[in-house]
Amino acid sequence: MAHSLTEQINEQFGKAKHVLIAIPKGGTGDNICAAASLAHYLRAHKKEVDIVCDAFLFPKNLNFIKNEIGEIKHNLPAIQALDISIDVTDTPLSELSYDVKDNKLKIHVAIKEGTITPKQVQTKNTSYRYDTIVTIGTADLDSLAGVSKKAADMFYELPIINIDHAASNEHYGQINVIELSASSNSELIFRLLDKLGEHTLTKNIAHLLLTGIIIATKSFKTNNVTPKLLTIASRLMTMGAQREEIVTSLFRTRTLTSLKLWGAALSELQHEPRHNMVWSVIPREVFIRAKATIEELDNIIEEIIINSPQAEIIVLLHERPDRDKDAHAIIATTHTHDARSLTKPFKGHKTATRTKITFKDKTLIDAESALISHIKAELEKTLA
Repeated sequence: MAHSLTEQINEQFGKAKHVLIAIPKGGTGDNICAAASLAHYLRAHKKEVDIVCDAFLFPKNLNFIKNEIGEIKHNLPAIQALDISIDVTDTPLSELSYDVKDNKLKIHVAIKEGTITPKQVQTKNTSYRYDTIVTIGTADLDSLAGVSKKAADMFYELPIINIDHAASNEHYGQINVIELSASSNSELIFRLLDKLGEHTLTKNIAHLLLTGIIIATKSFKTNNVTPKLLTIASRLMTMGAQREEIVTSLFRTRTLTSLKLWGAALSELQHEPRHNMVWSVIPREVFIRAKATIEELDNIIEEIIINSPQAEIIVLLHERPDRDKDAHAIIATTHTHDARSLTKPFKGHKTATRTKITFKDKTLIDAESALISHIKAELEKTLA
């Protein structure tokens, strides 16, 4: 009889010794909290765990749970080694050295007497550092960027547990836990751990999971909040999650620079009701006057989503305060639209709900014209 998904995952975790948890480049708060929660569970069961996210920078708004999240690596450590063995029974060594030149490793072996033949030299690849991979919130392996590209063979050969709540997921795992009814990946991790046994949900895990859920639902204001989710949130609070601390830390501690940047973006906000799209243009001078950084743009997007629930596509076009010659754009979507397909001709880092694009040597006006016109054209196709 076929095993349930939970049974399959439990069996795989039972065999695992070293688990890699991978989340898409950049890392959303929901995915970070979901990954950290699963890592806590696995470590409690004596598993070695690494969380990896390409180009990861710790989000400032999660500083209040930094200790609970722990380390997230911004690239993969060494995943495999090459063992070289030489039979020196009849040819004892007198010297061993190595050098790296022109990207080539040269190993120098000097012997006291006799000669070394090719038959005496053997090479062998060691097994991979990991034996199980878990991807969270990863529509396809390309979303992992450098993490999957630099270890393509490993991702092909090792079993993958693929956990996601987005319809755009390509079901590439050996075990696929894709639940479109879930509000977030943190909710999915709760469901999984709950099925594995409520005793697995510690106070730290509960606090992380509620944080991820609150981030994903904008403090329960999105349209995918269900009675079931509210019951889950209530249970997490019973287990020790501090809702008031989470909400205060995430939404009630805006800096003056964030407020200035938010005000400037709001004053320039444009609305296309036919496509439920809003966009704003933020020139370099605004960052300089507000003494703000581009990292604060994510907060603006969250504010727009919270305060404009009808907005399904949010576009922020901006320049950097460091006076580079390029224009940049962030495109955020709800699960109604796929940000990758809307921006297909433009190169950049892309996930199903967030895309970042750089327009080389383009002005903001040119970038706005090209991007907004293209997105509108793509949306018109869906209405035809």
